[in-house]
Amino acid sequence: MQPTKPESSRRTIWYREPAETWVEALPVGNGRIGAMVFGDPTDERIQVNEETLWAGSETDRINPDARENLETARELLLDGEHEKAEPIVEEHLVGDPMRIRPYQSLADLHVRHADEPVDEYRRALDLTTGIARTEYERDGALTVREQFVSTADDVLVVRVSGDEPVSTTISMTRQQDARSGCRGENELVLRGQVIDLPDDEAGEGGRGVGFEAVVRVLDADSVTADGDRLRVEDSDEFTLLLAAETTYDGRDPTDACRDALDAASEYSYDDLRERHVREHRQLFDRVSIDLGESDPRPTDERLEAVERDGLDPDLAALYFQYGRYLLLTSSHDCRLPANLQGIWNGEMEPEWESDFHLNINLQMNYWPAQVCNLSECVDPLVSYLDDLRPSGRRTAREHYGCDGFVVHHATDAWQTTTPVWNGAVWPMGAAWLCRLLWDHYEFTGDEAFLEEQAYPIMRESAVFLLDYLVENDDGSLVTVPSNSPENRFVTPSGYESLYCVSPTLDVQLLRDLFEHCLEAMDADAVPESDDELRAELSDALDRLPPLQTGRHGQLREWLHEYEEADPGHRHISHLYGFYPSDQLTIRRTPELADAVRTSLERRLEHGSGNTGWSRAWFVSQYARLEEGTAAHEHLEELLGTYTTANLFGIHPDFETGEPIFQIDGNFGGTAGIAEMLLQSHESELKILPALPEEWSSGTVEGLRARGGFEVDVRWDDGVPEYVHVRSEDGGTCRVRTGEGAELERVETVAGEIVSFDQDADHVVAFETAPEGEYRLQYR
Repeated sequence: MQPTKPESSRRTIWYREPAETWVEALPVGNGRIGAMVFGDPTDERIQVNEETLWAGSETDRINPDARENLETARELLLDGEHEKAEPIVEEHLVGDPMRIRPYQSLADLHVRHADEPVDEYRRALDLTTGIARTEYERDGALTVREQFVSTADDVLVVRVSGDEPVSTTISMTRQQDARSGCRGENELVLRGQVIDLPDDEAGEGGRGVGFEAVVRVLDADSVTADGDRLRVEDSDEFTLLLAAETTYDGRDPTDACRDALDAASEYSYDDLRERHVREHRQLFDRVSIDLGESDPRPTDERLEAVERDGLDPDLAALYFQYGRYLLLTSSHDCRLPANLQGIWNGEMEPEWESDFHLNINLQMNYWPAQVCNLSECVDPLVSYLDDLRPSGRRTAREHYGCDGFVVHHATDAWQTTTPVWNGAVWPMGAAWLCRLLWDHYEFTGDEAFLEEQAYPIMRESAVFLLDYLVENDDGSLVTVPSNSPENRFVTPSGYESLYCVSPTLDVQLLRDLFEHCLEAMDADAVPESDDELRAELSDALDRLPPLQTGRHGQLREWLHEYEEADPGHRHISHLYGFYPSDQLTIRRTPELADAVRTSLERRLEHGSGNTGWSRAWFVSQYARLEEGTAAHEHLEELLGTYTTANLFGIHPDFETGEPIFQIDGNFGGTAGIAEMLLQSHESELKILPALPEEWSSGTVEGLRARGGFEVDVRWDDGVPEYVHVRSEDGGTCRVRTGEGAELERVETVAGEIVSFDQDADHVVAFETAPEGEYRLQYR
């Protein structure tokens, strides 16, 4: 067996040393099962997750005091009495109990070999195959371990092979609530049930989900049970299969694990590998990207060089594909959407419970899904949002006296919809998620999805918000109480307040949701009986407060002109209308776009962008401003400061500075890179709208655009040479290529010339046929 030479594959991340910490390990997954591979040649730790292993259970969190205190809080806020209103909101309008329970680690699988020195060590993750590989030599004999979570067979697969026989001990542990032991001579079982102890804050507890993980050894020359571990003796190759299940949705974990292991055991290792790779590549290979010459150094060395030498273009391309890989492996063919850490969490009590945050984070997780050609990865989010509706209806009714359904700023596997923390009375979570439903429709043109899934959810969210709106003194309709997520302002009396009347984000979310509901009605996706709702939505749109600029020329974050308590706050919620929405654009609303730019500059002047996810949002904002240099600078900062050795995005602990993994930084950064290369809002394809000098030549293939288009671009010296457009549904295709890119001809792939119009603003328009493919050739 010959060792694999360290290669500079643009789809491989690799290292010369094992991971010392969890945030250096390599993630593998299939949407339901995730694992972190450390690559230790002596005591390999593979930390395993199952997506539904959450503490807690379905809990009644309705606060009986909420509804009777709502009007008092509203009147005080409308009168500007924030200091009196805030204690009422915080005490009476939040859920009871006010706590989310955490997503937890399932197990640590240990594969122990002889403790001897090794040479020629290398560990790598091939994004194309979804396989993590560790290889090393002992006295000239090569050992190789491959690990992947099969997308085809739903098991974690570990393959150990070598030039000479090795002896191995296999064990499985969990920090709490579990026990392990052998079953027969070749199976290791870890079984338990979450014991959710009460605490002083919430006073809740009890027994949670049951769970089981089973490891089966195949192909070993000799395997025996030894207490709570298995021993493989003198085998030059063997395979471990790990199946996992919980009682989350009523399944029997023992039966489910046995069925999965029996089915997977029918295949040889080579067949398991081939089946997994084929399924994985069907989605991953849809998009390719080349931004420049590859760098042969290990990934951690390349990251270290970013601050010193700047971001090498190929590392940006690798990071882009890594984000696609993480979305594919944490949100495909599974029950729950990607949480704050996707599916990878090594703790019992992770930061922020590794929950679903709905005031930016869960939404950012899915920003790259459509444009990066992974539309199927949105399915778990759509199903989950639909599952939130029954709980959300009760919260709407009993907390606010409203129809429809409401979700606040954080939720969990148990469909919690009440406010669960101080500062959480923000009733716009579902409305923001509905933007992702509309994006899915705009990118795919799927009328059945709009009619059967998206519109019913959007409609019910809109019905709640129509009920929740109240009339202000000037006749406008406002949300109250609400807040601009997590950001405070200073009232004229000097009080720092969170709660307010109709922050800018709410106005923008309302406008998006109401307009998209009306567009859905025009698309014949709804029955005529919604005519009354159509009239209500149209009237409400006319009465929403206008967007305003402040005394600094910034886009105002609140309805009134307040002093900012934290001018460098990490959230830029009031800029939602510029990205990910398209209510504001540089061509349609140039003055407000200038106000967006001023807002970004002011935030940055005061230290904003101090987390991975917030820095990633700056990348997309500057991409929409078509300022490639600035977008690239923020991408450099994202990778140089807010990215760990394994390319995970981080949210630094504000007290200790320790890195806390949050996957939204990865997804936001990936979406930002895509936004620099292709945009499709305003009913046109913008080719290379924010291309930095560092990416002067390159290619990207397979990006998706609104209107059902798929786009390939090749460029040189910053100017497109060739654009290939595939049209799924037909219709007019409008393409903006910018100055310096003069179109020579449009033709089908068969060479037939297609007529086109080109206006003075560098926009080309031509007609397409369903499933048609077109080449745009430039001089």
